[in-house]
Amino acid sequence: MAFETLTAAGSALGTGAIVVMDETTDMVEVLRRITSFFVHESCGICVPCRIGGQRMLEALEAIASGQGTSDDLARLTSLAQRIAGLTFCPLGTGMCEPVMSGLSRYHDEFSARLN
Repeated sequence: MAFETLTAAGSALGTGAIVVMDETTDMVEVLRRITSFFVHESCGICVPCRIGGQRMLEALEAIASGQGTSDDLARLTSLAQRIAGLTFCPLGTGMCEPVMSGLSRYHDEFSARLN
């Protein structure tokens, strides 16, 4: 496990934590919890992280509850792409990477939850 090999595999070393999940894991809920953590940890100084993170969480909460629409999914994607790299610290990018990865790898799970 190294930065280079994980990057080549489409992943990243990140915090160095390894989380093991099986095929029954609700990836929409996993991303909602991860995003909730990052929103809580945000210092609130920069707008992309403070407001964008909250908006991403709102979209994930709507999708997770079965009340989300295709507009929520599109907004989530757009926010994750626009926030990454535009914050004062790496927290904003760190918040977006799991969302972008989850949407890319588990798009069908998100689509199935839309109202």
